[in-house]
Parts: sequence; structure tokens; C-alpha cells
Amino acid sequence: MITFYCDFDGTITTKDTIDCIIDSIIGEKFRTNLEKKVYNGEINNNDFLIDCFNNITASFDDAIEIIYKETDNNPIDNYFEKFYKLCKSNNIDIYIISSGFGQIIEKLLPFVDKNDIYSHDIVIENNKWSIKFNSKSKVQLIDSLKREDDMVIYFGDGISDISVANSVDKLYVKTDSILEKYCIENSITYNSFNNFLSVLHMDELKLLNNSKLLKNIKNKECITKSYTLKYPTTFTHSNGLYLYDIFNTKFIDCLNGFGVNILGHNHPIITETAINFFKENHPFQILDMSSDIRNTFIDTLFNLFPKNMKDKIKIQFSGGSGSDAVESAIELAIKHTGRNNIFAFSGCYHGMTNGSMSLTGNISDKYGTSINTTHLPFPHSFRCPFGIGGDKGEDAILHYIKNILDDPKSGIRKPCAIIMELVQSDGGIIIASKRFVKEIRKITKKHNILLIIDEVQTGFGKTGTMFAFEQYDIIPDILVFSKALGCGMPLSAIVFDKNLDLPSHGTFRGNQLAMVLGYTSFNYIIENNILTNVIKLENYMYNKLTKLQNKYSTIGEIRIKGLLFAVEFTHPNTNKYYPEEANRVFNNCFNNGLLCKLGGRNNCTLIFWLNLLVSEKQLDDIINVLDKSIK
Repeated sequence: MITFYCDFDGTITTKDTIDCIIDSIIGEKFRTNLEKKVYNGEINNNDFLIDCFNNITASFDDAIEIIYKETDNNPIDNYFEKFYKLCKSNNIDIYIISSGFGQIIEKLLPFVDKNDIYSHDIVIENNKWSIKFNSKSKVQLIDSLKREDDMVIYFGDGISDISVANSVDKLYVKTDSILEKYCIENSITYNSFNNFLSVLHMDELKLLNNSKLLKNIKNKECITKSYTLKYPTTFTHSNGLYLYDIFNTKFIDCLNGFGVNILGHNHPIITETAINFFKENHPFQILDMSSDIRNTFIDTLFNLFPKNMKDKIKIQFSGGSGSDAVESAIELAIKHTGRNNIFAFSGCYHGMTNGSMSLTGNISDKYGTSINTTHLPFPHSFRCPFGIGGDKGEDAILHYIKNILDDPKSGIRKPCAIIMELVQSDGGIIIASKRFVKEIRKITKKHNILLIIDEVQTGFGKTGTMFAFEQYDIIPDILVFSKALGCGMPLSAIVFDKNLDLPSHGTFRGNQLAMVLGYTSFNYIIENNILTNVIKLENYMYNKLTKLQNKYSTIGEIRIKGLLFAVEFTHPNTNKYYPEEANRVFNNCFNNGLLCKLGGRNNCTLIFWLNLLVSEKQLDDIINVLDKSIK
């Protein structure tokens, strides 16, 4: 719990009200001589007040008039009221604790609850002033109000605050004040402030605001897995590889929207394109009607495909998410073949809608899914499902699939399609071999089964070629795209063999902004030869990760494809799952300013998605933070 204690005179007020009264009636020289004695320890603060007020003759109204005159009718910091009300609205205790007088505070701060004021009282008889002291000093008062788990934050400026300086958790000192001079001379740690405007941006209030925003999300959003819980801060702005939060903490963003921002955050060419789009009054959503932007997008996209393919394909826009595109692919495969079951692979991720969730490997995500799905083992030498590994492990899986399809009593009907990720991103960057994928393609052709390749997370340069399937010497029947397709804006589509064409409908298939940003990013990648650099960076990062693995026995395996990479944690020198270590490193990464995902089997793997413009220097920074987080 945080509790704020604010000195009144000279801290909340623009000038010390007691000084204004004393200087006006008795004289500044009299006051400063007494202050020197307090500063030097010759007298205490109570003696100072007694000596001063024994010499004051004035009515209370005269004193208030003096204060307004000496402060040019502006006695109170303009931002204190906002600060006070912000604290009260968030149930944070805030007290005005002063060597001054309660009556003056109440007069000048009418918005403050009287129960939040702790001060001395004025006794005025025949215009002669005297003091009725509070029985407790400031230190004693704070101690009496403090709870066991309190973090005490004090705001002060003057002589009376010196006694408090060493007894609070955090000290805020008015710039160029007596208290600041004292803190400097006595090596006391403090934070300086000019007024309560700067205080409104202090870390504690940002923390409060962040907590409030996170609580708001927790209370108002559904119970679906939320990354807010895993990354407990509120982000405000971004640039390139970096995200910044409410505290202006800089994070290296290796989530990258799971590959959405292929050119990084707010790339100038993307920002400029978006601004021009709105300036030129282009239609934003026009269903699937024709437009210059739509036609340019399709032509630009088709030119990215291999020459032997671009004239044999069609495109269907599917909505905003990858799940929408997977649903379109399932629908197309079922309609074309007349078969309503499908083969997918263990460890895969294809979406969170009912149909796509049926295909996804994670059992915990499934709630009464509708598509009849058979999950096949996916090759992975480090964790071979048959305990073999290597080519023999792949051969065992291929034999198993062939046997299912050839055996009339296997109990599994021939599917409409086999859907697969060539790189299982959410599964922990598990990379299928070229040999395995080519055999799968042979199997699908032999049995008249469609091959669907899900490129939602691998498409548009992230693996070193424009599309991952290009590295496998295959031509799929259906390709699934989203994420980077709209360069940050929601857009998804399937690209398929034109012989499969069947009608389909949907509303959000004409996102013109996503299309113009998409083809702008495609052109930028080609014109600047970005893909060549991706391969270079993959080799650079592989060497860095290998050194890190050699350094730590808890790193069981590193996996990298283009700018997608993963670090899996195991018990030392084994392949036994080690989720506790992975979770520890994941949390350390966040605390050290690095955003990645904790995933893979049993949540033992840290997964990283980098934008295409990352530099070697930035890769070094990522490795350094990861190294620091593992220690």
C-alpha cells in the first residue's frame, strides 16, 4: 500500500504561508535569523514558531489577505487538487501534515477532507496569535498512521521537514528549497519536483494507473487467455523493434504480433501510406467489390509466387484472422472432395474458431469442436513421438500415415485434406524436413487428398523466402495467409489451385487499408532485397544461440528458421521437460525488457518472432538480455 504525506507550506502552496505572514508583519530578517538557528540545531521548529507568533498581531482575515497578496492571488499549486482527488478516487491515503495551522489549510484547500489534515491550531485573542501544538511531531505522526505494509512517500520543502527526511521510504523535495540543500549536504537520497504537475507522472501513480487499467481489462474482458496477464503493463507507443509502456520502459519486442509487423512498428513507409490512404478518401470497406487498391494488391501478391504457379491460382479473402482463412480452407476442401474429416499434426496451431480449433493440437483449447480430425505425429528428433529420431523417426511416421490410408480396417476414413505448418511456430519452432514434406505431398497426390499449407505465421519472408513452402519443392493445393498479409491490419485469405474454385461469402473481405499496407510492404521487401539479409541474420543468430546453449546446461535445444527461433529448457543434460526454469527465464526476460512467448510442449520453450529489419546489433541485444535472464 502507498500512503502520501504532503507538507503544506511551500510544498502545496506556491509560497510558504507562514513566511508570508511573518515577513509582512514582523519582517523577513527576523524570520531568516530564526531559520538559521533551526538549521544549525540551536533551536527546534516549535521554538521557531513560538518566537515568531508571539510577535504577530493580526486578525485571521488579515492573515489570509496577506497570503493572497504575497502569492499574487495564487497561493495553491494549480495541480495539487487534481493529485489529491486522483488519490482519493483510487482509495489511496493522502494526508496534509504541517507545522502550519489547520484553519489556514482548511481555508485554502476547501476540497480536502478535514480528516486528512494534521497540523497545529491558531489561537487568536485580541488579534494576538499563539500556538496550540499538535502533541506529535511529524515523524511520530507518520509512525502512528503507518500500516505494516505501507510505502510512505513524503513531499516537503522546508525546515520542519528535515526531521522526516531520513524516516520515509521515498522523499520528494521541492526544487531549490532549504530541504533540498539539507539533503545534498547530508547525502540523503531524494527526488526533486517543481510542482504537482510533474508529480502526476511519478512512477507510483503510473503503477496505480497501470494497475487500474489491468484491473479494468480483467473485469471487463472475457476469461479467454489474455496476454495482459502474462505481460502486466500497459503499452503506449512503439517504434521499430521496440515497445514502450506507461512508465516509458523500453521493451525489445520479439512477439511482433506473432509476425504481424514484418517491417517493425510504425515503419515510416507504412505510416506515410496509411496517412495518404485517408487523405485521398479511399473507401475503407467495400465488401468484395472491385477497386484499384484491391486489384493492385492481388497482382502484387500473385507476382510473389513461383512462375510455375502464379497463373494457376486464385484467391479468396476470408475476413480478418488466420482462423477465418483456415475455416475457408476447410470449407473448400470438404466441398471439393465430399469428405468431412481432415488430418492435422500434433503440436500444430491453426486458430481458435470452432473448425480451426478442431485442427489445433492443444487439447486445453478444445470445447466441443465440430470437425472430425485425426492428429498425426509430427517429426521432431529431439522429442520423436516414436522415440527414434532422425530419418528413421520420419520414416516411422510416414509408414504410419500410409498404413492408415492403405488399410481398409484402420478405422480412420480418408480425409478431405492434410493441413500442416512447415514450421510449427506456436509449437516451439518445430521445423519439418524437406524430405518429410515431399513424401507427404506424394501421399496426398496418390490418395487424391488436398494438401493445405498454413503460412499464417511463416509467410512473407520470415523464413528467408517469401513463402516457406518454396524451400520444400512442393506446390500445395491450398495456402492459408493472414497476419503479415495486411502488414498490421486484419486481413486473411486462401490462395488455391483454380480447379478447386467454389463460391463463398463474407462481409469483411474488402479491408482496403490492409490491402494497401500489404502491397506496400511486399514491394518494400522486394525492392530492398530484404530476404537476402534474413538468411544472413539467421546464420548470425544461430551462432549466437549455439554459444548460449553451450554456456547453460538447462538449454536442451535451440531451433531457428529465418527470423523465427526458439530456446527449449530441459533439466540439465537431458530432454526432460523443465517448465519451472522456462517460466523463470520468461519472467526475467519481461523484467529485463524483452518480450517473447512461453509456449511449446509443457510450456518449456521461449519463442521469438522478429521483424525483417532487425539488425545484428539488435540481435546482440536480444542475446545479452536472454543471457542475463537465464543466469
